[in-house]
Amino acid sequence: MVNSSTRVDTSIPITRDFDVDNRTGFIAPRLPIVRLPRIWEPWESILDAAIDAQLQLGDKVGLTGVEAEVSREWRAKVRKVRVTLDEQTWSAT
Repeated sequence: MVNSSTRVDTSIPITRDFDVDNRTGFIAPRLPIVRLPRIWEPWESILDAAIDAQLQLGDKVGLTGVEAEVSREWRAKVRKVRVTLDEQTWSAT
């Protein structure tokens, strides 16, 4: 009997065609980055705030008034985020 944890199934050639890792079945054989590069920190901070606040979708059925207000405030912050890339600045405002 062959140990399945060390055996790579190459019987499905489509995995190579679509850059799917034969061991994991997922696209990237490497772990994804934990955080975006520093230039994207404003967006990472906004995401952190959403996670910390346990943000709910603004149109969620049964959303409480407090949850709706937190959602509105977070979206307002997102609209104000500025990111500088290659000497150009993009802003939602």
